[in-house]
Amino acid sequence: MNKVLALQSAMRCFACGFLAFIPLLGIPFAVAAMVFNARASGHAPDDWHIARRYAGLGMFFAGIGLLLNVTALAWIAILWAQNQW
Repeated sequence: MNKVLALQSAMRCFACGFLAFIPLLGIPFAVAAMVFNARASGHAPDDWHIARRYAGLGMFFAGIGLLLNVTALAWIAILWAQNQW
């Protein structure tokens, strides 16, 4: 229960979640945000909500970025498959 480690992990989760919006390159950042979220929740005390806010926002960004990236990959695969027929 170290607050410094919790805040560092939460800020890394936020940064990786924000970087998950990069088209097609954001998938590893989304996975890294999930890992940092787990670390932040493990280090944060139960009554300390500062780290949870940043980690939660990072996970929100990572989820949306992951959804957009997977959708873009699916559309690329569909368009490529249509072009091959």
